[in-house]
Amino acid sequence: REPTAFYSNPILRQTTAVDLWAVGVIFLSFLTGRYPFIKVEDDLEVLHSFSHLLGYERMQQGAHSVGKRILIDPRPPPLGDKETPLAYMKKRLIAMRKAERKLISLPPSMRTNTSTDSPTVIALSNTHHFPSAAYDLCARLLEPVPSRRITAEEAVRHPYIRGTSAKPNITSST
Repeated sequence: REPTAFYSNPILRQTTAVDLWAVGVIFLSFLTGRYPFIKVEDDLEVLHSFSHLLGYERMQQGAHSVGKRILIDPRPPPLGDKETPLAYMKKRLIAMRKAERKLISLPPSMRTNTSTDSPTVIALSNTHHFPSAAYDLCARLLEPVPSRRITAEEAVRHPYIRGTSAKPNITSST
């Protein structure tokens, strides 16, 4: 099967892990209010964009796990010393959702502009907050190393899916 470029795992091996990656990309649209999450022309742009979202080092690990190597220039900024991959991704997704498109290191495919080819941005109110479990599930779906990615069975048991934290927190703005 031939996957659509912006839904496919840029480090591709046809297993169910690829399908879970695609679910993660769709979930990114929910978390950021952007559809499609990225608008790209080819697999290299997908790889570049996800390296900025997930971290270059993590994408390198994913490539290495399937016998590949990636080289990207310019490289995204590395994770901070005390920053977890989940915190790194969550910070970037929240900034994108709040339309703070000024993240300097984002590639053009992840910035929103006024051209008709840019992603559609669905405005979410500033009082709309997804629980941490939503970001955790997304990070586990987008684990670059396929053998470490959450399985479908694990995903349906995840706290966000089970409903223990499924409802977004809405705070009043009064």
